Amino acid sequence: VIINSTTAEDSKLVPLLEMAAQHNAGILGVVMDENGSPQDVDRRIELGGKIFASALDAGLSPDMIILDPIVMPVKFMQDQAKNVLLAIQQMTGLSDPPPHISIGLSNVASKTEQKKLINRTFLVMAMAMGLDTAILNVCDEELMQAIATTEILLGQEIYSDAYLKAYRQRGAAAPAAQ
Repeated sequence: VIINSTTAEDSKLVPLLEMAAQHNAGILGVVMDENGSPQDVDRRIELGGKIFASALDAGLSPDMIILDPIVMPVKFMQDQAKNVLLAIQQMTGLSDPPPHISIGLSNVASKTEQKKLINRTFLVMAMAMGLDTAILNVCDEELMQAIATTEILLGQEIYSDAYLKAYRQRGAAAPAAQ
């Protein structure tokens, strides 16, 4: 079970962390507060660190904590893509093991003409920085191939000439959502 979601606002953070601890649930922490979404790397790290430390203090283990650095549309806020990538890299250094990092991938390509290409490219870059989970379109075959290839290049999977076929078969063998 994962609680979706809290922010760094104490009025949301404290009761949801208590609930997560009580029910042995994970929590998704969106790195924003009462002032809204941060625009710079440092503020993202500060808010992510607050959520992470508070979750640890509440009794959650690092593997139960997911931080979302908030992806902004590249069409309207081009510098934010780089800021999110840097924030991902720094958030993975918060502890060992690190918290999980998640993004809503389609946000980066919102209102663009090249959505699939932008999403695919950004996801590969984010994975290289430490991203380990994302909300994305699993029906986008090229995106899924990019994920499989990135996992091999990052040493997360073992290479074989038939890795794409194996990746597809692994996905097909996964149990259906209940």
